[in-house]
Formats: sequence, structure tokens, C-alpha cells
Amino acid sequence: MNDETLLRILRHEDTPVRKAASLKCVRALPLKRLRRLLIEYTAGDDTQYYNVIHWLDLGVSVAKVRATKAAGRELEDTWPAKVPAA
Repeated sequence: MNDETLLRILRHEDTPVRKAASLKCVRALPLKRLRRLLIEYTAGDDTQYYNVIHWLDLGVSVAKVRATKAAGRELEDTWPAKVPAA
């Protein structure tokens, strides 16, 4: 997915969509791309949401292993995996 599409999703009007996208970016994207997304997201007059800035900043400010674990825990806490009933 290109940066333009990601930025559009990170500006989505629904909070859960923005949160999930931010967390998945932290888990999946390399540091250089996360940094670029954060810079592009905070530049200009477009709408900015705190939760997106928070998670992208965590991704660029903390060691990748710690940021990935934190994002994974938040994803699991917010959207726990459902195990089908036997």
C-alpha cells in the first residue's frame, strides 16, 4: 500500500479505523517509512488526530522490538482474537 493511501486511512473519520491502521503500521513498516509517514501526517493543514500521532511517534521513538510488542498488545486488548466455540 502506498503512503498516500495509508495517510488517507490514518485520517479516516472513525477512531477504530485510525487506531487499527496506526498500530498495524507500527508493527509492519520499517522505521524509515514510519518516520516519513509521521512527518507527512503532521505537515500541512489536514486534520490530525492525537491517537495516530501517538502511535506513529512511538514507532519512531522506541526500539522496534518494544514498539512492535506495545502495538501488538494494544491490538489484542482492543480486538481480542475470537476462538470459535467447540
